[in-house]
Amino acid sequence: MTPERWKQAQALFLELADLPPEERARRLHELAAADPALHREVEALLDADRRTLPWLDAPAFPAWEPPPLPERIGPYRLLDEVGRGGMGVVYRAERADGTYTQVVALKVAATGLGDAELVRRFHQERQILARLEHPGIARLLNGGTLPDGRPYLVMEYVDGVPLDRYCDARRLPVADRLRLFEQVLRVVQYAHRHLVVHRDLKPANILVTEAGGQPRVKLLDFGIARLLEDEPGTAITRTVLHRMTPVYASPEQLRGEPVTTASDLYTLGVILYELLTGRRPFEGPPGLLVSHVLTQDPVLPSRAVTRPVDPPSDAASATLADRFGATPAQLARRLRGDLDAIVLKALQKDPADRYASADAFLNDLERHRAHLPVLARRATAGYRLRRFLHRHRTGAAMTAAFVALLLVAAGLFTWRLAQERDRARLEAQKARAALAFVEDLFDGADPDATAGDTLNAFDLLARGARRLEQPGALPPAEAAQTTHTLGALYLKLGDYDAAERWLTAALDRWHRLPRAEADAEAATLVSLGHLATHRGQYARADSFFAAALALPAGTPGDRAGRLVEYGDALAERQDYRRADSVLHRALALLPGTDPASEERRADAWFVLGTIAMNEADYARAESLFARVLAWRKAHLGRMHNRTLDVLNNLGNLYADEYRYEEADSLLSEVLRLRTALLGPEHPLTGEALNNLGLVAFGLGDYDRADSLLRRSLALAERHAGPMHRDVGMTMNNLGWVALRRNRPQEAEALFRRALAIMETASGPVSADAALLLGNMGFVLHQQGRPADALPFFRRAVDVRRQVHGDSSMHVAWRLFALGEALRDLGRLDEAEAVHRESVALRRALRPPDHFDLARGLDGLARVLADRDRHDEAIDAFEEALPIYRTYYEGNLLHPTLWALLRNLIASLNARGQYERAGQLLAELRAALPPGDPRHEDLARLQVAR
Repeated sequence: MTPERWKQAQALFLELADLPPEERARRLHELAAADPALHREVEALLDADRRTLPWLDAPAFPAWEPPPLPERIGPYRLLDEVGRGGMGVVYRAERADGTYTQVVALKVAATGLGDAELVRRFHQERQILARLEHPGIARLLNGGTLPDGRPYLVMEYVDGVPLDRYCDARRLPVADRLRLFEQVLRVVQYAHRHLVVHRDLKPANILVTEAGGQPRVKLLDFGIARLLEDEPGTAITRTVLHRMTPVYASPEQLRGEPVTTASDLYTLGVILYELLTGRRPFEGPPGLLVSHVLTQDPVLPSRAVTRPVDPPSDAASATLADRFGATPAQLARRLRGDLDAIVLKALQKDPADRYASADAFLNDLERHRAHLPVLARRATAGYRLRRFLHRHRTGAAMTAAFVALLLVAAGLFTWRLAQERDRARLEAQKARAALAFVEDLFDGADPDATAGDTLNAFDLLARGARRLEQPGALPPAEAAQTTHTLGALYLKLGDYDAAERWLTAALDRWHRLPRAEADAEAATLVSLGHLATHRGQYARADSFFAAALALPAGTPGDRAGRLVEYGDALAERQDYRRADSVLHRALALLPGTDPASEERRADAWFVLGTIAMNEADYARAESLFARVLAWRKAHLGRMHNRTLDVLNNLGNLYADEYRYEEADSLLSEVLRLRTALLGPEHPLTGEALNNLGLVAFGLGDYDRADSLLRRSLALAERHAGPMHRDVGMTMNNLGWVALRRNRPQEAEALFRRALAIMETASGPVSADAALLLGNMGFVLHQQGRPADALPFFRRAVDVRRQVHGDSSMHVAWRLFALGEALRDLGRLDEAEAVHRESVALRRALRPPDHFDLARGLDGLARVLADRDRHDEAIDAFEEALPIYRTYYEGNLLHPTLWALLRNLIASLNARGQYERAGQLLAELRAALPPGDPRHEDLARLQVAR
């Protein structure tokens, strides 16, 4: 629709909106006959107006006068009123009980909020909000209830200036406004991670203070709008509650739909639009405002600052630009492109089309500031190239990068010059040829060197591939080395098809050379081995690594390096026994003083730490990761893929140890840095999404887990195809999410698909297949189908034995599951034998106070009790009890510890050991709150005596 037609539609809407229904219908009928297209637009506006929430037709803050208040509320003396709205009045108050001096903001709720249920929820929410500790959030200090039933809150008093007024008063340029807005995003992301949604963000709720000459933002009223939202079954009237500020409300809020973190992100887009243009994306009276928000696209910020305002006002372009210290044209140029795209992405109508989180929003602003391609824009070749050139302006910097990459491509040959004097001139010519080729083509291709501008790297590599295919582009040896470099870079960038093509071509070129280049050929074979491992082609990977190890090595360190690479590949496919053996062979070859050996030793430690983590030896794993992290941060920097590998594994380790808050923080950072370094479509970004999804699962945030895992699954399927192990593993993780959502049939379907993928990708005798066999057994057992679960558990035990050997915790864990299924089927002889084998393995592999041992003993004791062998059962229960007490920190109400104590009491009663049973019963009774139905269960135990 043209601007002229839109103005015509608006005018007709305003004219028709106030007409009586009969007259409006007649006019619409006439319009439909005269101009059907215009009729549809006007009808859409009228329909949007009809669907507007009723409260928008009333004033946002209905007039009301609060009842008189006492001079003091609790220990606070009221000083003066500092603001009021539909939900209440805010006063500046001071501590008046003489204990200490303190100025606070005291908010008293409006009349009509004295409902008992609301007060209960108010106090409950207050406790939640009190735990939000962030320097950017005004802290909740106290609260209570007035004699007339109105609740009040006592909050940190913030003597600041609203965000928009602060920026305009200081004529802040765009860059400074963005820095302040990034602070806001960090605060909002913190709150969202703690499951708190603001719902009423606006500049008036974002104050700016100054500390040490630096501006700092402080957000007010976090969570209060959510608390005061009316819910089904509560007697709260909409005319009293302050639901939202319409000009900042999201489309879903205006439609009365459920509000999520995506609504806050939309509102942040409105605020950023206003900060950058001085205008809001949509204006007008309530009905028209809502129709605009629901049906129209906002004007680009870069165009908004140059559009004339009718009638003229202080929002005129020149006045707005003067607030930024720039002309309208200069301001428009500054906003055009990246910032236009970022703001419009935040303002998408559909929540799914906005940024996935405040962190993603922040990441795009940081990429803009670093002159990296922003994710909100379509990544055309020209755009990527401009971003690339902006980051590499000086010829000196480009030359340095060229030379660095030349050393990678041609270092093998220049090193040999010093060793073979009779070939010096020829090798120098080769090095110069490689320099010219690399200098021309490969600057910036390695994502570790370019801060992840991987799309530019693909462009450069494609150009290099075309050049390399030209006859005589390089001498044969240099062509082989450069072909390998090309394949290795494609492998690092995640394009496995291109990597295989060029690495295979490099191997063929090495074989056609008259003089063997053993170290270079071995490097190509190692890369092919990793490629085959990534694709789940393990037999093929073994053959490549064996061929590499069979070639002569220049030094023991070179051979150790090949062994470390092979150990890494073995660990990736969970062949931990062989990986451990290979890695220790590598460490034995590494001298203690060679700098190259330090890096290889760190690489070996990293893989050994990964193995220890996956074998649940967390203390050893964390120690090894700490050593590797110190080395890589010192020598490679934090913003490097290999450093991020360590942070990623540390995050996984924290999750395995149930340190979910630490894991969430660390893995969120890994995802942000992976995205900045490699882009949102890289396989390693998908891996980061998967790992963060598992942390969300551990935190019980199953919606977030499902979203992250499905994004990871889409990337895995796109890069590796539908039958890759990464696809199977992500489906497995989604199966667990479905199970926790009480969707066992959906979980079973996901586990079955994942099992089929794993048996194809990794083989039927593999750790991956064993994992899914066990999970299939578990989901069937969970559905009360132990007979169906039994064959899966048996196969899982058998495959674990073949992969890990008889003496492995993996075997012990699967034996336990098998024993539980046998017990539920009443096959107690078999169940006892299986549990005894599980306990024997746990005694051999775990210290005597380890949870795994207690778990095995608990399972065995229950079978013994079922067989009326209570003396043996009591011994097993009693051995497990102190371990459980320590592990569950004395929480007797934890279901696992409670069940053991209950079963132990039953066995003690059966053997007449009433004194000990009575002691334990008294403990449990004391732990239970009054009225808990478990008191009846304890009474039955006592009667059984």
